[in-house]
Amino acid sequence: MPWKKIIITFVLLVSISVGAVAAWLYWDTDSTVPQLEPGDEPTLLLLGIDAAMWQVIDPLIEQGKMPNLQYLIKNGVRSSPPTLNPTISPAIWTTAVTGVSPQRHGVNNFISLNEEDYTTQLITSEDRRVKALWNILSEAGLKVGVFSYWATWPAEQINGYVVTEQSLFSVDRGVSPDRLKNDIMLSAAKELGFSVLGKDLEVTFPEPKSLNDAAFFKVAHDQFALLTRLFSPISLALFDKEKPDVLFQIAGTVDASQHLFLKFLWPEKFNDVDPTLVQEYGNFIEEIYIEQDKLLGEYIKRSGPNTNIIVMSDHGHFADPAGGYRVEKFNVLLSYLGLLQYLPNGKVDFAKSVAFECNNNTFDWQRRLCINIQGKYQDGIVPQQQYEAMRDRIVTALESVKTRDGQSMFVSVGKSERDEADVVYDIKRSIVDDIIVIGDREIAFKDFLKLSIESGNHYADPTGPLGIFVWVGPNIRKGVRVSGFDYTDIAPNILHALGLPIPRDMEGDYFGDFYEHPTEPTYIDSYEDSPQQFYSGNHEKLEENDQFITENNELYIHSVLDEGDSGDRFCFEVAPGDKRAKVQRFEHVPSIVKNFVAWDNPAVTGTIPFVRDVLLSSFPRTDIHPINIKDIKYPPDADNLYRISVPLDITRPTYLGMWSNVSVSTKVAGAGVMRITARGDAVEGRYPHINVLLNKNHVGDITILSNRYETYDTAIPGPGVVEFWYDNDEFVGNEDKNVYIQSFKYSASGAFDAQINSPLFFEENQLCFNNKTAGTTELHMQLFDVNDGNIRSEAQEEIIELLQRTGEINDE
Repeated sequence: MPWKKIIITFVLLVSISVGAVAAWLYWDTDSTVPQLEPGDEPTLLLLGIDAAMWQVIDPLIEQGKMPNLQYLIKNGVRSSPPTLNPTISPAIWTTAVTGVSPQRHGVNNFISLNEEDYTTQLITSEDRRVKALWNILSEAGLKVGVFSYWATWPAEQINGYVVTEQSLFSVDRGVSPDRLKNDIMLSAAKELGFSVLGKDLEVTFPEPKSLNDAAFFKVAHDQFALLTRLFSPISLALFDKEKPDVLFQIAGTVDASQHLFLKFLWPEKFNDVDPTLVQEYGNFIEEIYIEQDKLLGEYIKRSGPNTNIIVMSDHGHFADPAGGYRVEKFNVLLSYLGLLQYLPNGKVDFAKSVAFECNNNTFDWQRRLCINIQGKYQDGIVPQQQYEAMRDRIVTALESVKTRDGQSMFVSVGKSERDEADVVYDIKRSIVDDIIVIGDREIAFKDFLKLSIESGNHYADPTGPLGIFVWVGPNIRKGVRVSGFDYTDIAPNILHALGLPIPRDMEGDYFGDFYEHPTEPTYIDSYEDSPQQFYSGNHEKLEENDQFITENNELYIHSVLDEGDSGDRFCFEVAPGDKRAKVQRFEHVPSIVKNFVAWDNPAVTGTIPFVRDVLLSSFPRTDIHPINIKDIKYPPDADNLYRISVPLDITRPTYLGMWSNVSVSTKVAGAGVMRITARGDAVEGRYPHINVLLNKNHVGDITILSNRYETYDTAIPGPGVVEFWYDNDEFVGNEDKNVYIQSFKYSASGAFDAQINSPLFFEENQLCFNNKTAGTTELHMQLFDVNDGNIRSEAQEEIIELLQRTGEINDE
């Protein structure tokens, strides 16, 4: 598991008490091989074990320690498909479920480059350019579960559920449907055995001080142990409750443990390994494999004779004695070659740089370089017509870098035809201790590196230990080894095994050696053009008295409810990728708001909302999850409360644009008093306020002067539409300041007997509100950019243009 993935995993342990991680944590299962029984079984289970390899598995099988995988091998096919180059986990796992190469599907790295400001962010599901199997199978009517699969954040809406690879430390946008957030949190709490948790110890992941840093390995061991313990019961609990027809799942702690602990499993392949640490952690990797085998046994119990079970990995690991270092300062070398310049503050001066490192991970010795092309990058300076000449110049410059004894610094340097880079170069790992020469300058190569602590790797040698592949099913051969297929062939053969046509636009194809009785596959041109026909609730077209109006760059959702209606739920959605605007109506689901007991503070990254009052810990905001739109969520502390949260540190545009103002409105029959119960967060003596309007005319201000819930009254002089506007402009630069509104009440005669109950919240890509009040209620929000007050950003222009086509939107 690469360094970025390790950082993500390590988020789990902040604020967990000492006793929770003091020892290796097991979950109990019956490890005997179960007998498959006919019944209501799933159709297909793809159970991924990231980085699992036969070099560890085969000895464990011989010792009788992995009986469930041994059972599957005996009753199915076994293989080691060739991995991809570079061996990047999100790219390989996405290839397996799309049937196309990373160049086609777009998930080609752990990170992606924002060409406007040269920043990077973690790869997401929105970077995938083609449908995955869970999209296709959902459209075919199958219920699908996706659990901890690579590059699935933010969670997509499918016919089933999605729990993304980042959901164990934050369920925000990582779980679909939202009702499952509680299940995940409660399963975790039950497994840990907590009811109330105090902050007994703050655990942070230390920087390694040496290659045998005992404190580092103690923390890593405890973190991986806890993640392994949480993974199995949560995945099984969701599977048992939702009963999907198909499951796609990846467990990641084998990869994580092999990156760091492989030298303790194979100490003979390394120098200077501390024997005390070998004794302490020599069996740790094998213990995690054994735990994964127990999980396989649990899924076998839940299967039947008609279930296809695929157990696979994306690659293996090789022992890497040079893995104790990470490449961190390679732009400095580019500056020595005259390709890049720095500003006085130490940041890259892109306006004076012809090339820069891009889409690289510090743990990756296979590097990528981008040319700063005019028209592609914000400060691009290289004309398009000079592109090829510049690539030649850069390759020549890199090839000129030698060690003192004349060795090249690189295994290879060449041009790249892939989207994510213009030049690629593979740094020679054997020169870690050498001096390199650039003109008259001599530099220790370690000056470009940082101490790491990895001993297992899969980046520099894609031909190294391969991954595993086992398939058991009703028409799959038994007890044989097969070869000749690759990861692009997995998706089309899953479709074939499930009785669906193979699309011709997949790069992979039918592989007859899998099958006991090969049958001629059927084909279609593509699944890409077929629409998704499923929603998380009952879906109807908008009725005549429901209007979606666009005027003055404002969005209105307008509803007239009859007496006795239990409440409707309305969502405005802008679908990622195709940017199609939709309005959806869900009938009679007011209870859905009660499922929003988890929340994520927009000023931080990595909130752990396992259960309220059980695990609720926050971490400093980083750039891993830039939050760039208002979060409007139903909060944990009151059934009649909604929370308006306004993250103002906008770092990445979204199709929804930026919301600057939020309002709720209702009609009143005459003069009276409107009472609001609310609290708010003050900033340096400034307090949030709510503007009160009647028929678009200002009639009062409510300044929220307390962080405790208090009541505020405003006189309403006559009949009409009363609006409450919360305006965030005064809090620009203060990302975590919010107004919490408990209720609005109206009185025309002294008794506050009418209450507006329309909680607002974001769910996935939808802005929703629940209307429980008979009569007329409107939600309207204004497109506004909080950075510069200009609504005319490119993404917002596209939305405004779409919204102006009211007829087309209603037809959707």
